[in-house]
Amino acid sequence: MATQRPIQMPAQSELQEIEDSAKLMLLLQMAITQRWNFDYSILTNSRLSTHTTRLLGADLDARTITVGSEVKYSGLQPEQIVNFRTQHGGLSLEFSTQLVPSGSNALSSRLFSECKMVFPQTVMTSQLRNALRIDCSRIDRAEVTLFGSEPRQDGVIVNLSSTGCKIQLKGDVREQIKSMGKLIDCQLQLPDEESIDARVIVLHSSFEKVLDATLLRCYFLEIHRDSKLKVEKLIAKALRRQSQHTFHF
Repeated sequence: MATQRPIQMPAQSELQEIEDSAKLMLLLQMAITQRWNFDYSILTNSRLSTHTTRLLGADLDARTITVGSEVKYSGLQPEQIVNFRTQHGGLSLEFSTQLVPSGSNALSSRLFSECKMVFPQTVMTSQLRNALRIDCSRIDRAEVTLFGSEPRQDGVIVNLSSTGCKIQLKGDVREQIKSMGKLIDCQLQLPDEESIDARVIVLHSSFEKVLDATLLRCYFLEIHRDSKLKVEKLIAKALRRQSQHTFHF
């Protein structure tokens, strides 16, 4: 009889459309802080050319974002819609926008170092899940505690990778999770008394009636290097066990 596999292999991407302005701002700030490169394409004279830039700033009140000056010198027309896309650590962001009208863009038009564009209305997130994940559903003491402005929430870890995790909480607690804020501190308790502290952003939440449980798909926004190494060691250990039992029946 084959041994149960502790590792979940890479899965297809999971698309999620983010419309909440505060959450959009958080995602954009994450891209700015971590200096992610964005690809964008410009259609000029029936030719499509692809370029790379960085997101330099985001202003929710002014409803603008700032990108590198190379965008406005790449043949972009004032009314032309541009699609920006980035991928980092298994998470991708994609949004469409256009240049801020020239009247309100006068200052940046004189600055070589920046280009003002309209704050995106939505951002598509895709957790590519190209990282190997530990299936924690049958592991004892794979527990998690979430901390925020509301009372803490205790649950179990469904699966875990070096970039994020899926969490199961008892009952329908989506509103309580929402009230915790956009960034949530969590502590993961793993086998062998390993403990991991991280700050996560909830990419998606759902309530499963059959389980009477809320499922959260979380991305590690901040995780200490030592904690990340612990996760990677657990994955490597699970891989070794899997390879040892591959031909055992």
